[in-house]
Amino acid sequence: MKITVPLFLSFAIVCTPISADQIVLGQLSHTTVTDDQAGIDFDLNGLDLRYMNFGNDDLYFGVGWASASGDDEFCVPDFCIDFEVDVSATSVEVGYNFDNPFTPFVSVSWTKSETDFGITGMGIGDASDSDTNYGVGTWLGGESRRLQLAFHGVDTDDPGVSLGGYTVLDSSIVLSGFYATTTENPGDSWGVTFGIGWSF
Repeated sequence: MKITVPLFLSFAIVCTPISADQIVLGQLSHTTVTDDQAGIDFDLNGLDLRYMNFGNDDLYFGVGWASASGDDEFCVPDFCIDFEVDVSATSVEVGYNFDNPFTPFVSVSWTKSETDFGITGMGIGDASDSDTNYGVGTWLGGESRRLQLAFHGVDTDDPGVSLGGYTVLDSSIVLSGFYATTTENPGDSWGVTFGIGWSF
């Protein structure tokens, strides 16, 4: 199922009440992926775009798109293989903005990963994988500053957890930052995003 961010953003902005609290973010991301069993440790760098709409005591809606890539090599005795990984993800969050500081939500994400080994033969081939995962979380705070705690992939054996948020400056410029890791081996695989955006 392919979902395009421009379509979602256009629909969300057109259908959103003018009085709603809306945030648009553009973020740079860095992720370190570690797999001790496979002997892999490499970095992914990319871009993360997010739109969030906090209605007044009403529906919360968020949509995001992320893309990242990285390359490394996988070695066995006397032999190494260079590979490149490209990952893209689209996510949707739906929740309720209560009159108190909490805005709980549920999320669904569609992720596609492609691994290019740059060679053919010897039983080695490029790999592609697509996943659909679900999550839960909550925002805490008001219009000028919010924190988020979220669990991603709660339907998997190793869900991820992220903590972060944003703050709105007097000029309506938004600064954001998030940290994510896995719950099974915290700190082994982790990611950070930092960005800037606009509140309107």
